[in-house]
Amino acid sequence: MPSLPDYKVHELRLKQQALSKPNDYQALKDYALVLTKHMQYPEALSICMRLSADACNDGEVLSALCTCCAQLGLPELAVPYLKRVPSNYMQAVLWVANQYTGLAMLDEVVKLLEQACVTYGNDLTVTQALGVAYMGAGQVALGLSKSPFVSTRESIYERRPEVVQAGWNPDTYWQGEDLTGKTVLLSPIMSGYGDYLQFCRYVKSIRALGASRVLGYAPAGGMNQLLLSCEGLELIDLSNPVDYDCWTENYALCAHFLPKEGFLSCDRYLTAPPVDVSVQSMLEVIEKNAAGRTLMGISWNSDASTVGTRNVPLSALLPLFGLPNVYWVVFQRGWACEEFCTSGLNQNAYVVPESISFDETAALVNALDRMVTTDSYLSHLAGAIGKPVYLMGSRALDWRHMNNETQSPWYPQTRIVRQPKIGDWRSVVDELCELCGSNE
Repeated sequence: MPSLPDYKVHELRLKQQALSKPNDYQALKDYALVLTKHMQYPEALSICMRLSADACNDGEVLSALCTCCAQLGLPELAVPYLKRVPSNYMQAVLWVANQYTGLAMLDEVVKLLEQACVTYGNDLTVTQALGVAYMGAGQVALGLSKSPFVSTRESIYERRPEVVQAGWNPDTYWQGEDLTGKTVLLSPIMSGYGDYLQFCRYVKSIRALGASRVLGYAPAGGMNQLLLSCEGLELIDLSNPVDYDCWTENYALCAHFLPKEGFLSCDRYLTAPPVDVSVQSMLEVIEKNAAGRTLMGISWNSDASTVGTRNVPLSALLPLFGLPNVYWVVFQRGWACEEFCTSGLNQNAYVVPESISFDETAALVNALDRMVTTDSYLSHLAGAIGKPVYLMGSRALDWRHMNNETQSPWYPQTRIVRQPKIGDWRSVVDELCELCGSNE
């Protein structure tokens, strides 16, 4: 009898603890959170509702409850629980607004944050959150008027202590000053991998302001060759002393240049590295197993994501894996990859090793016909190198998609396949089956 995967062993251990201590709040909570993570939403929702029955405002439990409601297509069920969260301090209001965003209740988000701007005197954090909400609702110009991604030296000191602790001096943070003859260092400290790949398109805009050099370094994970192709960016090794006049980060590039220059949408602004020996050996296996079928990469879950609506249950994807004309190359990591392999679906797919670097990933993606992915770093990587993408979009799309239904404003070759209503992954998969089956 095959042994259980590690993620299942952990889940069953927490289940046993919850069963042996049926009135132990922490044991039930731990089990509910892991069920939510593993996308077992009906059971997780039942436990979260039980834990929240006595006016409990545990943020982790309520967040899991909202994720379950969104994924099950029951957004209204979460509303009474959110309504009772105290709204007498700013962070609580922002937290509730974030939960409504995940439920795709954008009108409620905007109303809540507009009132918060009045209550808190247009506090920078609230104003910026409102700007993001406007953009997420498709009101791009109105959202940009709120400077949603602008950081200041003061705000970094006050609200981003981890940046200061990492050695980044807020006093040299670029706030739009003249860059003529200056050396600018682009830091990934305040953003993720996907953000770096998306907003590095604006490096050439810094150079156009007169900067003599724009220095950058690749985040951990082997992205050097990919970023070497970024126009205007000079890669450096931070292990050696580096002289620069000021530093900036990816969201600041978006804040400064999106209002003036737009999305700078183009078919390709990064170049995938050449196939190396490691990737070539993968491709030989893939092409042999594919036997002439269309090669499509896929990823559907992010362990790093705190937004549950970006994750698609494996059960919803089964029709895709049954397409006879497609051979799937699976870029999935973590417990969801374990679930996939345990299901036996890996017998008709190639599972990419988790040890693969960003550069190797880019080379492999570039050799495929298309990518199917959720809103993750992979969607940005594929879009940046010009690979056609089908993006599986929740009704609760991230702000950067500007509430678009089918076309990414950033990547011309990325087609959004979006839920018609929150929680409806079946419709997304049905449309993908038609698209992938016809290879449009």
